[in-house]
Amino acid sequence: MEDSIMSEIARALEIQTKPLVEKQATDIALLSREIDRLSTSERRLTEALARAESQLSGVSDIDQKAWRWAESEFNVRMASQRLRVARDVEGALALLGAADQLLQGVVSARSDALRALIAVDIAELRGLPKIDRAGLINRLTALERQVMQLELILIDSSKTPFSATPLRNRSDESRSLWDATLSLLSSYFVVTTIESSETRPLTSDWKQLAEIALRVMFEEARLALWIGDQQQFRASLSRAEAFVRSYAAPDSARADSIIKGLTEMATVDLMPKLPDLSETQRAFRVEMPSDPYLNVTAEGVETL
Repeated sequence: MEDSIMSEIARALEIQTKPLVEKQATDIALLSREIDRLSTSERRLTEALARAESQLSGVSDIDQKAWRWAESEFNVRMASQRLRVARDVEGALALLGAADQLLQGVVSARSDALRALIAVDIAELRGLPKIDRAGLINRLTALERQVMQLELILIDSSKTPFSATPLRNRSDESRSLWDATLSLLSSYFVVTTIESSETRPLTSDWKQLAEIALRVMFEEARLALWIGDQQQFRASLSRAEAFVRSYAAPDSARADSIIKGLTEMATVDLMPKLPDLSETQRAFRVEMPSDPYLNVTAEGVETL
């Protein structure tokens, strides 16, 4: 009977977690497709730039400046798009670097001002904190292993471990723990109450249920970490921390260490604020009378 109940619970957990996993897999697939699309656009841009560079030697000096100006503006626009859509810092840095190199061939006050703005954007991007996802995953796994070694206590009991209460005295404690665990699991699953007291799981089964619930919390945190879902990542860690505080044996050095680790991980910023390149983009369209070579308007680049 106990094996049957545990099988049903495991099956219910699998059914309830499947939509979450599928949704996150769909989000990852959509993001991957968008990144592929941007990568294709970047490759085409690189090829077009290479063709253009081969043709620059045959055109006049002013035409070269106009071409470099337009290509540089396009690179900055692409860098801004990669940051907004894919949060691709490395790709944006490469595009901004290419924009700066193009402006090296345009000697004017405007190009100097633009290169200064691009240098600021590059510095801000390079100064962003690095997200060590592999390291965070390893820390999560280590904490999960520590949690599974915790000594858990019964609710409203005399702080007795799960395995320490004699079977014949567990009726009231089982009922109390049943209600508490239903409340916990209901945040993840739809739980149907078993009306017959004879078929309720005994207290000894609840250590396994607690471990299942904790594994779900850690798995949810891992998925949120991979897709960069800051809110879900912190919520999962917060639930795990609350569970440990509620059910770990008192004066447990292991529990204190786990709580400290979960609290520290919750402070990790998975989505740091990215710089806004709109000011640099606007600067390409601001006319400066001191520039004798180019007149850049909202309609495009004109040579004088």
